[in-house]
Amino acid sequence: EKGICREREKEKCLREEIEEKIEILTGGKQKIRRDFDKD
Repeated sequence: EKGICREREKEKCLREEIEEKIEILTGGKQKIRRDFDKD
């Protein structure tokens, strides 16, 4: 859904997409650790 991003917000959207990808790659381990910490 690239059409949602406006010209001015393109950089912001790209940054958010990159951050999301990083969270998916690295966040998985962090989430597991957080789950263990909760218990």
